[in-house]
Amino acid sequence: MKSRGSARRSWSGFVPSSPSKRAWMSGWDLRLVPAAIGTWTVCLLVWSVPLPSVGVLWSSVAVMCLSVLVLMISSTRRSPGWWWVWVTLLSVAIGAVSVTLAATQQREGPLAQAAANRVLATVEVSIEGEIEQSRARVRGSQLGPIRYVARGRLHRIDSRLGEWALEAPVLVHVQVDDSLVPPGSRVTATARLAPAPFTPQAVAIIQAHGPVQIIEGPSWGAQVIHAVRTGLRESVAGGPADAGALVVGLAVGDESTQPEGFGEAMRVSGLSHLTAVSGGNVAIVLGAIIIIGRLLGVRVATQALLAGLSLIGYVLVVGPEPSVLRAAGMGTVAVIALLLGGPRRGLSALSATVVLLLILAPVLAVSLGFALSVAATGGLLVVAPPLRRAISRALSGLPVSERIRGAFADAIALTTAAQITTAPILASLGQGLSLVAVPANVLAAPAVAPITVLGLLAAVTAPMLPPLGQLFGWLAIPFAAWIAWCARTFAGLDGATLAWPGGIGGALAALAVIIGGVVIVWIGRARRWPLRTAVVMVLAAVAVVWLRPPDRAGWPPPGWVAVACDVGQGDAMVIATGPHRAIVVDAGPDPAAIDSCLDDLGVDHVELLVLTHFHADHVEGTPGVLAGRQVDEIWVSPHPQPVEQVERVMRWSTNAGLVPQSVWAGASGRSERERSIEWRALWPARIITDGSIPNNASVVLDVRVSGVRLLLLGDVEPAAQAALRGARGAEAFDVVKIAHHGSRFQDPRLAEWTAGRIAVISVGADNDYGHPAPETLAAWEAVAARVLRTDQDGDVAIVHRSGTLGVVTRR
Repeated sequence: MKSRGSARRSWSGFVPSSPSKRAWMSGWDLRLVPAAIGTWTVCLLVWSVPLPSVGVLWSSVAVMCLSVLVLMISSTRRSPGWWWVWVTLLSVAIGAVSVTLAATQQREGPLAQAAANRVLATVEVSIEGEIEQSRARVRGSQLGPIRYVARGRLHRIDSRLGEWALEAPVLVHVQVDDSLVPPGSRVTATARLAPAPFTPQAVAIIQAHGPVQIIEGPSWGAQVIHAVRTGLRESVAGGPADAGALVVGLAVGDESTQPEGFGEAMRVSGLSHLTAVSGGNVAIVLGAIIIIGRLLGVRVATQALLAGLSLIGYVLVVGPEPSVLRAAGMGTVAVIALLLGGPRRGLSALSATVVLLLILAPVLAVSLGFALSVAATGGLLVVAPPLRRAISRALSGLPVSERIRGAFADAIALTTAAQITTAPILASLGQGLSLVAVPANVLAAPAVAPITVLGLLAAVTAPMLPPLGQLFGWLAIPFAAWIAWCARTFAGLDGATLAWPGGIGGALAALAVIIGGVVIVWIGRARRWPLRTAVVMVLAAVAVVWLRPPDRAGWPPPGWVAVACDVGQGDAMVIATGPHRAIVVDAGPDPAAIDSCLDDLGVDHVELLVLTHFHADHVEGTPGVLAGRQVDEIWVSPHPQPVEQVERVMRWSTNAGLVPQSVWAGASGRSERERSIEWRALWPARIITDGSIPNNASVVLDVRVSGVRLLLLGDVEPAAQAALRGARGAEAFDVVKIAHHGSRFQDPRLAEWTAGRIAVISVGADNDYGHPAPETLAAWEAVAARVLRTDQDGDVAIVHRSGTLGVVTRR
């Protein structure tokens, strides 16, 4: 028996014959890893390639039958040798069946047909989650209505295409009057069906037209869950907004209370995994149950039963959606690895969890969160232990207790391991790599468990004993405030993010850097020169940072005078007035987009903010300009329409201690700091009622900086363009910001009149307006101007060096 056991351990770890490798790899149980990889691969393949569903199903059933037969025969003969091969085939076959059925429902079923035709139908839906308010979207010049959205399950469709009974996850959009419909209710409504963006949450969107009717109230269980979540929110009400949102997010996964900008700060600082339920939260909950059980002397079997029941309850409270199931699976892996003796068995648990989750929710195969969770959990199991030992040795000389050194080594090792294994995935997003994630996570880590435990206690007690729930909630607030402070502080540091190429290339580049670091460490250990290894790695890191400045990766280019920010379907132009100082003309439709552009340019002082007119695609980003920056003055159009947008701009300005100034043609200013710059409003000289009055009342600026003359046209239309051209006579501009995103409404003589050598169009990719119009592009190309578009070129920088005018773009 002993010889058989040792042989089995040797095989399970795929142990090579080399003695040096055996010491490190022996005992690793990797037999289920091929099953996880194979199942994930087949799910990705079916989602990505429209394979014939009938062929995939019959082939998968055949493989399943063969695998089950072979496994049955193997079990009777007690020959375990190659069982993992057949388990892999069985897992892949079941996964193929599951993903094919899911993909068929989304692509070929009656729901897909109805959504593709955007039919109006009578639908019957169960509201599965709370109806949450989402941020209104900018639609051209208008700010769209606030949307109220909830997860739901569609049961019936009755439309002109037919009547069907089905079961499918959907996103339900309702009107404000129905935003208080309790979760768990079964409702009917007249609704427009639409295709859903490819997400794990839904296969279609149900947009209610008119009120919904409740035909069945929520169950007792749904009422309890709703009371728990509501009680938690009320228990932290009145506290700091960041801290309260973090308690609610960490405890029950509710992200609806996050203040603006907080999510971005968490992302930049590498703490975004703490804004919602993750595997770490589940591990904390299960770990607390196990620890309490051990202290009370409860048997292991009873501990496991209590942990399982707690997990089920936790998932029900948070909501059994795919992302929560993923978190539950990853957290369970961590606890199983702890109970079974460490990471060597944990890899089997991780692989089995991946297979099970992909079979239950195959759409997780294309979920970024799922990939990050698996990578992070794998890093904790494989990378963290040797890293922890190395850090412990390095800290052995510190004059502190062994327990403190161990805790510090654990915090650094776990955080670093997770960052290493998730780096290629994060790099592929093109949002850069956080350089502050490790210290931020190390400092934040001690507060995570108290927030989770106290938040759950507040959630459970608040419905029955509100004062006790409020006590637990407020006890969690200081810990959450600490994490929020870490996020805001680290995210605000220069060099918080190392810019990195996105896509597959960026992922491969990050992977190459990681492999290179591993090779250096491996060689250093083999040759016993750890000090030399450390020096080489530090020098390599310094070289990377030096060659790619961590804050903006070489952006903006030297000698820049102006940058047209890529803010989507809107306008935002930044003109440099000195180091970290600029004029901003329009703020675009999205606060995060203009805030990011100004951060990348290093602008923290705005001498003048010009909002050319009050359309949403020019002013909705204003909070992103005002956030964390000194703004001296605001110019606005003299035509106060539309009223809703004017009121929003006035409210934002008042909160920032500013009074917007309405300007007409002739208003001017100048700055004589690092460079000579002057600006003058050329329009409006009068209000034109032909066409769009707000567009024709746009503030048109003539800006002269470092010998470069720019004409910024706002959204003026042909009537105003002709009036401007007639009033000014012959002009000569170097750079022109083409009006109204390059629409076809242009004065035919404008391009020739400006004599602009460079024309910039600020426009969103794949917009619904046909911008820029072919005739507009042709008009500027006819005068030999170089035309640049933010939808194709990204940020467009105008550069003036040694008397030469040039352009540098950045996607």
